[in-house]
Amino acid sequence: MEKQNRIRQIYGYTVCLIAVVTSLICISGVVNNAIDLSNPLMAAGGYDDSLGSFDAWMATRQKFTPPGGDAAARDTASDAALHVRYEAVRNSRISHLVFRARKGLIGQLLLLIIAVGLFATHWRWMRRLQGEELPGGAG
Repeated sequence: MEKQNRIRQIYGYTVCLIAVVTSLICISGVVNNAIDLSNPLMAAGGYDDSLGSFDAWMATRQKFTPPGGDAAARDTASDAALHVRYEAVRNSRISHLVFRARKGLIGQLLLLIIAVGLFATHWRWMRRLQGEELPGGAG
């Protein structure tokens, strides 16, 4: 009987330890995703066009435009048309990044809830086990 209780204790405390570590990792993910939701364009961090402002977008676009000679490859759209393109690209990027951050936030929160539930149930179970081990079952 003593060996069986030791195995239960090892299992219970191991689950509690894993739940605590999982919770700590999830809290970091929740914070990161919440920050990404507050400013999705800053969360992108890629090497593509900068969408912080129209001027920044134009500057990064010009880096990738072929130099002088090839007139067919150069963009000859008006400023108004370029502003419309910029807004479309910016809105598309924001909606993609907000979706990704929400998805990550929901996943991390669900994992955190499961880890807290596992910890609470196993911790109570371990307390009951310890109470049963004491003489007279008092604890």
